Amino acid sequence: MNRISETRKKPQLVLRKFNAAEGYMELGLPSRAIEELESINDPGKFEPLWHSMYGEALRARGDLRAAISHLTQAASQLGPVKGQQAWHSLADCHRKLGDLETAYHLEGAVQSAESILALKKKAMKMLTALSSAGVIDQLKPIRIVINTESKPE
Repeated sequence: MNRISETRKKPQLVLRKFNAAEGYMELGLPSRAIEELESINDPGKFEPLWHSMYGEALRARGDLRAAISHLTQAASQLGPVKGQQAWHSLADCHRKLGDLETAYHLEGAVQSAESILALKKKAMKMLTALSSAGVIDQLKPIRIVINTESKPE
């Protein structure tokens, strides 16, 4: 087999192992899911998914501290919108370990991201409607600046 075909087959192999791990999780066999995930030498572009799935399996097995490490990597790489499940699971681990403040802040980050995403979708629908009606062409450009730095009172 030449090097090109090995490179092309690698993503499919990784995805098959992810599917197998997911199946083990559905069957309530997190240790088998962990074995399957550990057999992936290099997840490549799927690294955030690997950390998320590995963290979920560790959490299901009850190894919360180890799960936090992997879920943190997944959450930071995916962000609170794409990585909602990792963020929720991370908050759950902290909650179960008694770190309620961290759990609260993690859930808050996900809720904020969900709100921003919902607003963005509404704004896009409004812009599409205005554009279809020909209103956009009549508006003067405006610039909106949002200052996220807190000011001392």
